[in-house]
Amino acid sequence: MNFVLNLVLIPRYGAAGAAFATTVTEGIIVVIQLCFLRGVLQFTNRDFRAMAVHFLAAAVMAGITYFVSLGLHVPLFWALAIKVAVGAVVYAAILLLLRDQRVLDILKKITSLKHRAI
Repeated sequence: MNFVLNLVLIPRYGAAGAAFATTVTEGIIVVIQLCFLRGVLQFTNRDFRAMAVHFLAAAVMAGITYFVSLGLHVPLFWALAIKVAVGAVVYAAILLLLRDQRVLDILKKITSLKHRAI
């Protein structure tokens, strides 16, 4: 699969096409491995939902940071700093919107610490 994607994407997109092809191929490999290991690792549907939520958040974050980077005309260091900051905020916001339990637990701990400090 990687070979075919590389044949299609590299002539038009160069190194970015190769990176995308490899990412897609590795993602498919992970899904296949998880399906085979589901019984061994005793994954539940809840575990798969959590993984899907994080994958979705990562994909949206990657897309948004890519489009943000297109409009940046600043030195490399600042472009990287902006992309990292935007990526972190987007990732956390998506997990919060999708009501990821770990994020909600962290927020509860932060708010309880804030109330103790007051």
